[in-house]
Amino acid sequence: MKMKTFLPAILLATIGAFRAGAGDIPTTAGEIAEALRPALPPGWTCTAGNGTITVSRAEPVTIFNPINPPARAFDEALDDYYKKNGRSADYKMAFVFRPRLSDQQLEILKAVRAQVFKKISDDPKLDDRTKMGLMFQENSRHGLPVFYNANFSIYFQRTDAPPLQVYPQAAALERDKVLKVLSNWMTAYGGNN
Repeated sequence: MKMKTFLPAILLATIGAFRAGAGDIPTTAGEIAEALRPALPPGWTCTAGNGTITVSRAEPVTIFNPINPPARAFDEALDDYYKKNGRSADYKMAFVFRPRLSDQQLEILKAVRAQVFKKISDDPKLDDRTKMGLMFQENSRHGLPVFYNANFSIYFQRTDAPPLQVYPQAAALERDKVLKVLSNWMTAYGGNN
């Protein structure tokens, strides 16, 4: 009789300890922002509200589009080239937390998006530039989450969304450091970024 009551007590204690340990892992936007702040590079800030984390760099950056860039003079300094051919911007990353999509919901979303993109791509009346613009609009309206954790699908936007690049290189390294720290609490979906 004592053995019968002893086993459930051990099981409950083990489950309780597991839940307590899992509870130490931040999952909400506010909890992750709080855990992230001490790890930010100098000059970076982090705010959270309405299920969104916004990470910002205090010092402006130059955003450069590497697709078909203008030629660079042999004696032109790289810093001058980027500033001349890029644009100055405040650097931000936004992580928007929404209830986690099931695998089935994510696959349905991907399939619908693929059909829309194929329809745009196959339209003979549209030139390539118009197709790219429509695909960009569709992606902005119906983006895929890039990260997830136990409770949330997390949509991600950043100032230097591919193919754009950020300059100076130090800003890119700082951004990568922030993303590496965030990987402690988020996992990247394969192929959604």
